[in-house]
Amino acid sequence: MAELIRSSLYSLDDEEMDFSIHVSMAGHLISNTDYISGPRNLNDYEMVLVIKGNGWYEQGNNKFYVGENDLFVLFPRIKHCHYAKFQDPWEVMWISFRGSICEKVFNLINITKAMPVIKGIVSSTLIQLCKNIMDNLDNNDDYYALSATGYAQILFSELIALAKGGFVKTAVKNPNEEVIKKILTFISTNYSRDINIDLLCKYVNYSRSYVSRIFKDRVGISIPEYTNEIRIKRAKFLLENTEMNINEIAKSVGYEDPFYFSRIFKNKIKVSPIHYKKSIKSVSIITV
Repeated sequence: MAELIRSSLYSLDDEEMDFSIHVSMAGHLISNTDYISGPRNLNDYEMVLVIKGNGWYEQGNNKFYVGENDLFVLFPRIKHCHYAKFQDPWEVMWISFRGSICEKVFNLINITKAMPVIKGIVSSTLIQLCKNIMDNLDNNDDYYALSATGYAQILFSELIALAKGGFVKTAVKNPNEEVIKKILTFISTNYSRDINIDLLCKYVNYSRSYVSRIFKDRVGISIPEYTNEIRIKRAKFLLENTEMNINEIAKSVGYEDPFYFSRIFKNKIKVSPIHYKKSIKSVSIITV
């Protein structure tokens, strides 16, 4: 007598009747120098997982910043290139594929030609699936090629599950302005605290080299220089409008060492804080 333990049923729609994907290539690269791929056009799709490092991806007229744990897709027959600098080199894995299911999968995970990057989605599971694909392609056997395709389908299903769970965050075309805005706001409201570049990088979730570079390009000075400018501007206000002593003012604007504060102040204003305060009082007396 047979005992039915479990029976599951799923009805395929027309598109799923032709659920085809074919993996043509997979790879793993660690770069210790400047790296660039392209400009070029491909016949297949290519999905790139950034495991470490930071760089840029250009597709058509769009340019995207891509960093650790991001994923981006190269679309067929569209000119593109991606690159990273030796100061923050890339470790990437990729798979090339084609098939009728590709566009449907991309729609489900919000990947488009105009927005081909997903932020922070790369996980140990996705990395292992890419390794499984490479291992099976290395065997050059029909059986292993089918296994590689199977792992690719599992990889897509993982991405779809993450998308449905709300874990997919797409990139913006040019994050520079938003990053700079957040940093300027953070410094202007936290100048009295211990601010350093590592703290700001954690706050905006970008690498030290990227944050330092775009800040200098956009603002014209480094982050420490800008922070000092904000602090000295506030110190001048306190010297002009309060009876606080130099030690109190130094701590109020983020300097634990009053002697260091005095040195920075003099470098910026050309007089010491004490002489600056005396000059303000002298002007007030004359005015009265």
